[in-house]
Amino acid sequence: MFRYLTAACSGLAFMLAGVAAGPAHAGNDDLARFLAGAAALAILGAAVRDSRADPVTRHAPQPHVRPLQPPVRAHRPHAQPAPRALPRDVARYALPANCLRSFDTHRGTVRLFPQRCLWRNSVQVGALPQDCARSIQTRQGPRHGYAPRCLRQYGYRLANG
Repeated sequence: MFRYLTAACSGLAFMLAGVAAGPAHAGNDDLARFLAGAAALAILGAAVRDSRADPVTRHAPQPHVRPLQPPVRAHRPHAQPAPRALPRDVARYALPANCLRSFDTHRGTVRLFPQRCLWRNSVQVGALPQDCARSIQTRQGPRHGYAPRCLRQYGYRLANG
């Protein structure tokens, strides 16, 4: 860009130096030289203007941008759900009624509070009396929990909610 500007200025300087150093008479040769220099300057000016205008007038194709996709989350089938809290008005010794289950064993039906159900319902299983802990054998395998009759003797009761 500066080369064109330098060339235009030097061309103008040579033209003016030739006109100023010549004799005082005006002739057709001087007029022809002047017109040729002016035409050359006009052509150079147009070239500089076009070189500056090219990036603005041309429209570059926009790159294709894919929309953001939400991240894929891996499914964890064995993840434990977060324990649900009991209502605030339920006392410490209240156990959730939905956890009391009946299991069929070879000795008959046994009622039990399963350990996993108590944990899911925010009961502190470690605070329950270990004397009431039971393990029974069912057709589906062993079950671990707490005997309701024993827990009642320690002051635990069923929650009504």
